[in-house]
Amino acid sequence: MKLLLLSDLHDDRKAWQWIISVCHRYQAVLYAGDWLGKIKKGSSAEQQIRASQKFLEFFPGTIFSCSGNHDWAEGVSAEGQSLWLSRMGCFPHIKTHGVHHLGQWTIDVVDYMEEPTGGECDGPGTILLYHCPPSSDCSKTVHGIDFGDPLAAERLRRNGPELLCCGHVHLPRSWHARIGRTLILNPGYLDHAGEPNHIEIDTEKRTATWLSGQRREEISLDRQ
Repeated sequence: MKLLLLSDLHDDRKAWQWIISVCHRYQAVLYAGDWLGKIKKGSSAEQQIRASQKFLEFFPGTIFSCSGNHDWAEGVSAEGQSLWLSRMGCFPHIKTHGVHHLGQWTIDVVDYMEEPTGGECDGPGTILLYHCPPSSDCSKTVHGIDFGDPLAAERLRRNGPELLCCGHVHLPRSWHARIGRTLILNPGYLDHAGEPNHIEIDTEKRTATWLSGQRREEISLDRQ
């Protein structure tokens, strides 16, 4: 099974069109939050929400998406969900907050500021899709500033999913890290890139491949 991981596109509609052009190569797209971008003239929060909803509604494939900190424009429910995004879960090809199954894998989609489900979504064959990375090289900028969650990192040392797919930090020190048995993946984001940063996950070959501009790096999903 092949999966495409992206995050933090922030209303980058050229990147959305690129995703549409390649999504047929993958069983599903994993999007780790932050659909909305900066509010500017001619691009209000309401306009960005409508554009994001239209993109998702007519997306020609299966897409899993959690919310990010920038997706809170309309308001937040008691459970911490971005209301506009959670409503998109009524479409069968859009998988928002909650536990889902794809082939032999279990995917826990957790919205910003929520807690992972745990239990069913721990161990081999599980993926946690959550915007903010735990404290690791995936959460540190190239200047060493850490935007990660130290409590989440501590939880992973005790128990966790096989893969944690995240975003939030646009230029992380590293696109991958490992805490305990969990491999953490953060594709990062480059402004105005023709092809957005992305990670290809191949569960059969057991590889994760990061592509950023002309750079291409591949690692094993298994602990070395």
